[in-house]
Amino acid sequence: MTTQARLTVAGVSAVTAKAIQGIASNGMSGAGTTQATATPLQCDVCKFSTVGANSGAIIPPSNSGDSGIVYNAGANALSLYPPVGAIINGGATNAAYSIATATPYCEWTCVDPLTYIACQSA
Repeated sequence: MTTQARLTVAGVSAVTAKAIQGIASNGMSGAGTTQATATPLQCDVCKFSTVGANSGAIIPPSNSGDSGIVYNAGANALSLYPPVGAIINGGATNAAYSIATATPYCEWTCVDPLTYIACQSA
């Protein structure tokens, strides 16, 4: 397992180590009820603790191979939106992917800037 501490001990700068390992955010809140008003995902690993009915999050515009993790610890399903003009799992353009409360762990990956795939725990 690679950690930021191990990378810096090996001579990698702290900034580079953080870029390699990614940034995590705890205690996020779902917002809005549409793609335009959803909470932007600003970290590589995002844990949502407050999720109101029909609220959501939106993936930032990404490049092929970019990925992230979303964990829904809220009381309601979290709507995960692709960037504007994109699709998730072959769904309709701009349509949300639902991250349930019973299976809250979701990984998303950008195939190309308009195509995303997502899967969640069982």
